[in-house]
Amino acid sequence: MKFVIPLKPESWNNIVGKNRWVYQKIKDTWERETFYAIKAARLKPQNGPCRVIFTARYKERRRHDLDNIFVKKTMDCMVKQGIFPDDNLTIVMEVIFHGQVGCERDELIVEIEPFQFYAH
Repeated sequence: MKFVIPLKPESWNNIVGKNRWVYQKIKDTWERETFYAIKAARLKPQNGPCRVIFTARYKERRRHDLDNIFVKKTMDCMVKQGIFPDDNLTIVMEVIFHGQVGCERDELIVEIEPFQFYAH
């Protein structure tokens, strides 16, 4: 399952230190756009453990830190929309981040896959 949020992936570095009104606006925008992207993709609920893969795509070629990408509202919205019953470790077993620069547009691609347990 996959959906695309047509926003520039936001960095926690740009959010920290903002006043609460700016922070609230950023959260509301991400929640709204995630909601529309999920509805457009017609995603079905995940029944078992899964992995979530985030691919942050940027038009600009400057450096970006993948560990600072703001995905909290995206994960919360997936729970709110019934994709996951919860986003704790019993359901979302793995989160993977990828990044690309020099892309055609800014966007965050979200993929949800069943989690495969491997025997050691």
